[in-house]
Amino acid sequence: MEQLILSENLITLIPPNIEEFGFLRVLNLSYNKLTALPDNLFNLTNLEELNVHNNKLKEIPEGIGKLVKLELLVISNNLLTNIPASLEKLQKLNKLSIAFNALTALPPELGECKQISWLDISGNKFEDFPGPLFELPNLQFLEATSNNIKAIPENFTCFKFLKEFRASHNKISVLPA
Repeated sequence: MEQLILSENLITLIPPNIEEFGFLRVLNLSYNKLTALPDNLFNLTNLEELNVHNNKLKEIPEGIGKLVKLELLVISNNLLTNIPASLEKLQKLNKLSIAFNALTALPPELGECKQISWLDISGNKFEDFPGPLFELPNLQFLEATSNNIKAIPENFTCFKFLKEFRASHNKISVLPA
């Protein structure tokens, strides 16, 4: 099996035998009741897409760095207050959604994910644009709506490939000159 879609259920735990699905490329557990991701989940090293949107996760374990083939990671609508530094190991990561959590900062290591072209940081508690964003040279889409961002910094022009930028519902009063 290459794809396992179990979205919109009442799943509270991922069973220990999940690693028996070693050929999985896509795992969608969105809209469930998960409170934790077990370490053995990160033995699914063929995963290219992981979606745990809209669960009750309070943390993403450092073990996520083992998923080196991951291209899409959706961890939005959870209870996250930080993102693990081990994301830097996800060199194929192209799309990342961390929207609607309780994040105030991003780890500097996120800037090592140079392939990210699509990023959603909406609905968090950012007051400034997180520094690691400016290390993502291939960013084409950035959604930062519903934060507490006060200004768009001067170095915002570093996004040479940015095609779409959304930052409505913030506290922006200063635009770059």
